Amino acid sequence: MRQHKSRYALLALVLAGTMATSACGTRQSIEAIAAANGPGGSTVSAVENAAGGVGALPAPGTDPGAVDGSAAAAAGAASPAGAAATIAPGTTTGSTGAATASNGSAKAAQPGAAARTAEAPKAAGCTQSLAPITIGQVGGFTGIVSNTLAGSKIGLPVWVAAMNARGGIACHPIRLVQADDASDPSKSNAAVRDLVQNKGAVALVGSSVPISIKGFRAAVEALKVPAVGGDSLNFDWNQSPYLFPQGTTFAATIIGAVKQNVEAGKKKIGLVYCVEANNCTDAYQVLKQGGATKAGAQVVYETQMSITGTDFSAQCRSAQNAGADQLLLAMDGSAIQRFLRSCAALNYFPAIATSAIATGSVVSNDANAQKSTVSVAHIVFPWMRADNAAQQAYANAMKLYAPDADSDGATSQAWVAGEMLRVLVEKLGAKAAEPITTAAILDGLGKLKKETFGGLSAPVTFSPGQKSAPENNCYYPVKLDSRGWTSPSSKPVCFT
Repeated sequence: MRQHKSRYALLALVLAGTMATSACGTRQSIEAIAAANGPGGSTVSAVENAAGGVGALPAPGTDPGAVDGSAAAAAGAASPAGAAATIAPGTTTGSTGAATASNGSAKAAQPGAAARTAEAPKAAGCTQSLAPITIGQVGGFTGIVSNTLAGSKIGLPVWVAAMNARGGIACHPIRLVQADDASDPSKSNAAVRDLVQNKGAVALVGSSVPISIKGFRAAVEALKVPAVGGDSLNFDWNQSPYLFPQGTTFAATIIGAVKQNVEAGKKKIGLVYCVEANNCTDAYQVLKQGGATKAGAQVVYETQMSITGTDFSAQCRSAQNAGADQLLLAMDGSAIQRFLRSCAALNYFPAIATSAIATGSVVSNDANAQKSTVSVAHIVFPWMRADNAAQQAYANAMKLYAPDADSDGATSQAWVAGEMLRVLVEKLGAKAAEPITTAAILDGLGKLKKETFGGLSAPVTFSPGQKSAPENNCYYPVKLDSRGWTSPSSKPVCFT
């Protein structure tokens, strides 16, 4: 229900900015918005109008279709032709909108959902807004693991809203176009090409493509366009000259999650991994090829499964009989929830190790998950903490722009990807006043040296023309139990 509510708050905010962007003050029709979102609302999760404004359509995992524009219409404000859709603190409407699902049923938005919009203020020291920076985001926002990737589609628009409210990056407003690849490699490849060649994206930012990574990677390499941060759930993120992870290496997240459970006395591990995605098998290989030993665990059971399954009693019973007191569950959040339900029916509550982005509200709010406990090694800061100004900025923006959304691993990863873009542009110095191109972004990435983005990530370093991103074996330990998600500190844990 919480995730269900979140779509309307964020949707009203972003649509208000989108529909306000028109050189002559007109607003895009609801029919045009629905058409732009594709058949069933699952093709492209972005809206462009004649003036070039962009805004995200429904949050991931939500019902597609047209959206009532009453809140947006009440809050609309014109912005310069060609400027990005702006979401900023300003007027608030108490209008109750409604989203019409593709099956024709209507679902009411939350009363009083805030629709805040205003022209982007000039950043300190700016005499005028410079050329917008167009960025793209690709993700499996519908389909097989959309529940897992939901937060990234929320987190990046929230970052864009916060940046544009302060004048953009170095006086450049941000224009975001999001594309749904439905976790299909061929669609991911096509989405990247469309965003870059047709929509004008100079970089891909915060993309979530764990299943479609091969198609995504092939396209960014062919076009020589950088992917600035992302889900980091594949080895690919440290194997390509055009993929730039914003934090921990994939292998380190798996080992770190298991290590936390070992430190709690859970040393016998069962490996349960999905058949649908290479990264599930990769997680298994990390532990089988020395990762379990590095974490201090002994593998006593292993099996593959399908995330489409509904009953995992056989796997739970076999792991229990093998003496596994912790399980690596390499699968999406919905499958984790069903797996733990099957184990609970056998009164089997092993500690769980998985990835932060694979949890989301479906796991966070699950009583069986809380009883078993879930450990993750997050690639960026613990999203539930606010120990420094950069973390507080994230927390404040989530409350302001997506007040009903769950802050989680995916939203925080997307936010830090955005912050990496901000820092690298600012490092361009005087060149930051010029139009920001793909070449400029690559130049800025090469200037990042031991960069933590204000305490949001373990130190990140890239080199000009690098063959691949260096390994980063520092992670943030986070655990779910009956208290919710907690972390001992905002300092990363590192191993060699």
